[in-house]
Amino acid sequence: KAPAGRVVLTSSSASFDTFPCKVAVSMAELHGQGLPQTNMKYYGQSKLAQIMWGKKVTRNLLESNSNIFVNSAHPGFVDTHIFDKRNLRGVFKHILNFVRKFAWTNEEGALTLLYLGTEPKKLKDLNVRGKYFHPQSREVVNELSLDKELQDKLWNFSNKLVADFVPKPHLVD
Repeated sequence: KAPAGRVVLTSSSASFDTFPCKVAVSMAELHGQGLPQTNMKYYGQSKLAQIMWGKKVTRNLLESNSNIFVNSAHPGFVDTHIFDKRNLRGVFKHILNFVRKFAWTNEEGALTLLYLGTEPKKLKDLNVRGKYFHPQSREVVNELSLDKELQDKLWNFSNKLVADFVPKPHLVD
C-alpha cells in the first residue's frame, strides 16, 4: 500500500469567468446558456467545475481518513499548440504571436503540477488538500469554488451523467 496518493487537476484562471449559475448542475443549465459553444465562459465553467470537484472529492476522502491528496492548479500562460488551433486573423494573430514570446515553456508550466504531484513531505505536513494553485505553487482562493452545496449538486449531477458508463460500485455518494 502506498503511503499517500496524489491527484492533480489541471485547471485555469478562466475558472473566475463563468456563468451566473457558476457551474451546470442540470442538463438545462449545461445546454441552456444561449451563447455559442465557442464562448470562453463554457471553458471557465468547466475549469471551475474541476476545482469544485477536487474540493468535493477531498471532503469525501477526509471522511474516510484517506491519505489521498487532491489539488488543482493553473499552469500559467504556456506557449502550447492550443494557440495554433485558434482561427485568428489579421492584427489579432500578430498580437498573439507577439505575446507568445513571453509565455512559459511547457516545462515551466508543468512545475506547479509536478510539485503538487511529487512533493514528498511538505504537502502532507501542511495537509494541503482540495486547494487551487497558480504558477509557482501559490495558493489562490477562487471564491466561486467554495460553495459546498453547489459542490454537492455538481457531484450528484456528474454521477448521473456517467452512471451508464461506470459500474455502480465505483460511483460514490
